Amino acid sequence: MTTLPLRPALEARPGPRPSPIAGEFLRFGVVGCLGFLVDALVLLAGLALGLGPWLGRLVSYVAAASTTYALNHAWTFRGRAGGRPEARQWALFLLVNLSGFAVNFGTYAAAITLIPLASAQPVLAVAAGSIAGLAVNFTLSRQIVFAARLRVAPVAER
Repeated sequence: MTTLPLRPALEARPGPRPSPIAGEFLRFGVVGCLGFLVDALVLLAGLALGLGPWLGRLVSYVAAASTTYALNHAWTFRGRAGGRPEARQWALFLLVNLSGFAVNFGTYAAAITLIPLASAQPVLAVAAGSIAGLAVNFTLSRQIVFAARLRVAPVAER
């Protein structure tokens, strides 16, 4: 029995195609989940080392942001990620995601300050912060850090 490749069958089907942004958002979400795991594990390690919930969270955020940058660069926005030196792009990623960080950290701070369960289980506050910063981080990452670069042909090629 011979099986037909699935990709050509899917490409040939009639109807609207999914938006490329939908795929990017899905991959960004998967990367965000992995970033959450890094964030939570580093926070727990920081708490165990005595860093406390504030400094521990700052360290865990930088670790998570570096992880998500690398994965977004390599996977989520791989077709859009050209043109800048990687170290500069990583720095830009950290810079523009400060808006998402502000939403993320503000939600975390409010949760551990106002919600006794979140204070007792800071990982819950990390989750709330991650969800709150998702839309801001995706939009800024897509439009600024991994903005599609248009190739302009030299005058001789026009």
